[in-house]
Amino acid sequence: MKQYAKVPEFKGMATLSDEFYYTSDDQNPKFAQNFKLKYFQQVEKLSYDHSIGGGSPSYSTTGWAGRVFFDLPINKGILKLRYDGIIKETGTSGDNKTRYYRSHGEGASVSPFNLNLYTNSRLDFAIYSTSSRYIYLIKPKKKG
Repeated sequence: MKQYAKVPEFKGMATLSDEFYYTSDDQNPKFAQNFKLKYFQQVEKLSYDHSIGGGSPSYSTTGWAGRVFFDLPINKGILKLRYDGIIKETGTSGDNKTRYYRSHGEGASVSPFNLNLYTNSRLDFAIYSTSSRYIYLIKPKKKG
């Protein structure tokens, strides 16, 4: 980001770090899956690992990494997003939930992919992020 924006402090608002992520790229439990997959383009079939942690062993699987197109609702509009190198898995953990992962290549462990959005009616902008390392400020286009 070449510029910075000061976020005004409002009484009673939680800090933004708590709204997005704790200490990793996992999605904050306060957020529901707030985006809609429009299209998944299969690009490369590969083997990859899931490293769950917590004493659970890693396991390997095969699937498609590709290009995803999402619609993310923001206030009264839609932000259209495209990401490459994403793996889409459905129903692999004993449920029908769809999960998205970042591919790091053949044989590598995947990492979680989440879209997080913070909006507040008292602000004229939204904050959007896909990882704990990057945050984007979204402002409405000025008319005129």
